[in-house]
Amino acid sequence: MCALGLWLGGFTLYTAFVIPAGHRQVSSGRFGFITGEITSVLNVLAGAAALLLLVNLIAEWDGLGRLLRWGTVGTWMLLMAATAALLVLHAKFDGLLDYKLRVIVSREPFELLHERYELIATLQWAAGVLQLWCVLAGWGGSDATAGSPGMKSSGNSEHQG
Repeated sequence: MCALGLWLGGFTLYTAFVIPAGHRQVSSGRFGFITGEITSVLNVLAGAAALLLLVNLIAEWDGLGRLLRWGTVGTWMLLMAATAALLVLHAKFDGLLDYKLRVIVSREPFELLHERYELIATLQWAAGVLQLWCVLAGWGGSDATAGSPGMKSSGNSEHQG
């Protein structure tokens, strides 16, 4: 859960505050080189979070209701697909950039690719938020089941018949 929080929090902070401030302070063509480094880190964090979420999904599978189970699987698959797509797009940026001179070599293809990247990154973030909701709902359901009548719980030993 910490990996998910680190990625979602980092993504949200970066897109809400750092990118707008960076564009005000640095020319947009040059700021993109900073963005490229940060998004590489964010993509690694997203991948790590997704793998840990898969471990959680496997561990919680039997305790999830059918709707929550498939909601969790669906959002996890969307998260993984978006992360994979972003990694592919990120690699395509390299052919459009001159890292030595810090310039965009082909502006039009870069802009088109960048628009796709932003759209997929937004879908990735939304999948992450929905995945967080599913995990928390699953944990809440597990807690409710653990405290239901007829179930033994270590905290209520004096109330057990």
